[in-house]
Amino acid sequence: KRKDMKKVLRIYDRFAGWLCHFGSDKYVHLLCGLLICFFLSMLFAHTIPIKGLSEWIAFMVTYIIGLLKEIADAARGEQPYGMDITFTAVGAMIGGLLFLL
Repeated sequence: KRKDMKKVLRIYDRFAGWLCHFGSDKYVHLLCGLLICFFLSMLFAHTIPIKGLSEWIAFMVTYIIGLLKEIADAARGEQPYGMDITFTAVGAMIGGLLFLL
């Protein structure tokens, strides 16, 4: 399992490195939060018949993913940033609202 986790982190590092070479990564958190929440809303809309609930659950899952990402950064000795979580959450809100349109 440890090898699998290292492999996942290596893939993540490559992907994040490509995205973050543009400068500040706050917009990356915003965009990822938007996309994750939008697609999770689509997925949950097919399984949860109550309008609005799928978007709320998708938002919460996206927020938790952003939080876990910062925890993973801290575990690797990097500095976790609260603003990263905030930007992920704002992106998730936008993604959920876009899905409602």
